[in-house]
Amino acid sequence: MFWICISLLLQVAWADVPLTIRVDEGLETVTLICPDGRNEVKPVENGKVTFDQPPERCEVKVTRSIGTVDRAGTWACGANGCALEVPPHAPVSDGPGKINLIFLDSGKATTIELACPGGYRNRESIKDFTTVFDEVPKGECTVYAKGGSTAKFHPIGWGTHACTVAGPTLLCQPYKP
Repeated sequence: MFWICISLLLQVAWADVPLTIRVDEGLETVTLICPDGRNEVKPVENGKVTFDQPPERCEVKVTRSIGTVDRAGTWACGANGCALEVPPHAPVSDGPGKINLIFLDSGKATTIELACPGGYRNRESIKDFTTVFDEVPKGECTVYAKGGSTAKFHPIGWGTHACTVAGPTLLCQPYKP
């Protein structure tokens, strides 16, 4: 009976003591997942997180930011950050008058057409996930996917771009390998 009373007294005493968890630098949130169904997420402040209720064999999970994604596509994120997964493609080089398109996903498109102000119009096949246009006039051009898609993207100019065709949508973003 003595130990039962001591146990109850300790439970009552600990009930008013908050749970504080210290975490490593770079961690942003702590989640407490308890068997009683309680799930609490708290931001890390000054290297620690405080929960009001004491835990009952709760699981602790932490999160941290590992990188930034800034365009559509498939990304690989790990301890060293995030990188756009670009399929193995034909070699490209930037220069005046040159538009390189690297396709992350070309959908059903097999040919790409480029139309620019002043009457420039050219069609090239997608080979090794890549289409290259040379002698393109300076300015804002429009890219059309052909062969299974009617997708288009505007504006596009000189340089290398990562592109994705998804149904009727074509999206291209500047790409620096």
